[in-house]
Amino acid sequence: TLLFCLWFLLLGVIEYLVLRFIWRRWFSLAD
Repeated sequence: TLLFCLWFLLLGVIEYLVLRFIWRRWFSLAD
């Protein structure tokens, strides 16, 4: 359904933002 697709897309965006945040944080710790 459309709602399921929107929910899946929202989860994907949240996961992408979380991964970017962790990636940036890990790089600043590595430096």
